[in-house]
Amino acid sequence: PHNALIAGDVHLMYQNLMDFCTVHLKPEGYFYFEINESEGSNILKICNIESFKSELVKDYSGKDRFVFGYRIS
Repeated sequence: PHNALIAGDVHLMYQNLMDFCTVHLKPEGYFYFEINESEGSNILKICNIESFKSELVKDYSGKDRFVFGYRIS
């Protein structure tokens, strides 16, 4: 369906994912998100919250395509 292709408020979606990670990830638990290359720095700010460390990972074309992170504490 069309709504599966359009995320709507992307920042809210990633904020909700990080809220989920805050509740469910154990210390040193990992998360991986595939992202739109144009949103990398904005999404990274959302993911680098207290107790989490994350970084952008490039795809084979050199585009920021993934956010990799883990829970510190």
